[in-house]
Amino acid sequence: MDAEVDFTLMDQTCPVTASTWIKQKQLTGDKGHKTGCEDFYVYSFTANQLPEEDTFYDVGRDVFEFKTFEHFVRRSCNNCNNCDRAAPVFTAGEEAECWRPTISDVTSEEGKISTWYRCGNDWCIKILPPQDDEDRANGYAAGLTIAGIVCLSAFLPLLLVAYYFAKECFEKSPSPPPPEQHQQYTTSSPPAEQQQYKISSPYETQDNNNDTNNGISNGISNGGGTSLFDQMNSRT
Repeated sequence: MDAEVDFTLMDQTCPVTASTWIKQKQLTGDKGHKTGCEDFYVYSFTANQLPEEDTFYDVGRDVFEFKTFEHFVRRSCNNCNNCDRAAPVFTAGEEAECWRPTISDVTSEEGKISTWYRCGNDWCIKILPPQDDEDRANGYAAGLTIAGIVCLSAFLPLLLVAYYFAKECFEKSPSPPPPEQHQQYTTSSPPAEQQQYKISSPYETQDNNNDTNNGISNGISNGGGTSLFDQMNSRT
C-alpha cells in the first residue's frame, strides 16, 4: 500500500457541491467514561475533468458527480451534549484537490487497490487525501505490533519459568533401563530311552492264570499235608 503510487493528483480541482451531516458518535472508555465526540459528514463533489485525465472515463457524460465516504470530525469536548457540532472539512462552493487511481479501472486485477482505501464511490475518486488512509493502516499495524510486544513481554517470563522447571524435572527423572539383550541357547534333550514292551498272547495269559491257581492249591495242600478237597470228602 503506497498512496503516492496507487493514486494520482489530478491537474484540476474538484468543486464541492454539498456537505451533509450524517450522525454523531459518543466515544466512551473504561467504566463508561466519555472520552470524545465525533461528527460524521459526507461530501458531494464533481470531477468533470476526468475524460481529460484518462480515456477510461470517456463514457459520453458531461457531468461526473461523486460522494465521499462518511468522514468524521472530532469535537473539542468529550461529551457530545456539552459542545456544538464540529465544522465540516469542506463546504459547498469550495474547490478541493482531488485524486484518481493511477490505474483507472479499479475493478480489474491489475488495478485492484487495497481495501484500506476508503472510496465512497465505484471509481474511488477522492477529495480526501489517500495518504490519510495509508497513515490509518500503518497506525493500525503499529498498534498490533505494540500489542504483540506487550503480550510477549508479559508471557515470556512465564515461559522461561515453565521451561526451567520442565528441564529440572527431566534431568532428575531416572533414565529408562537399557533394553535386555536376549541370548540364544541351544538345548538338546537326551535321547529317549528305548523301552521294550512284551506283547503276550491270550493263550499265554490263560496258562499263567492256571499256573497261579495250581500254585495256590499246591501251597494250601503242602501247608496242611491234606488238600481242602480231601478234608471235605472225609467229613462226609
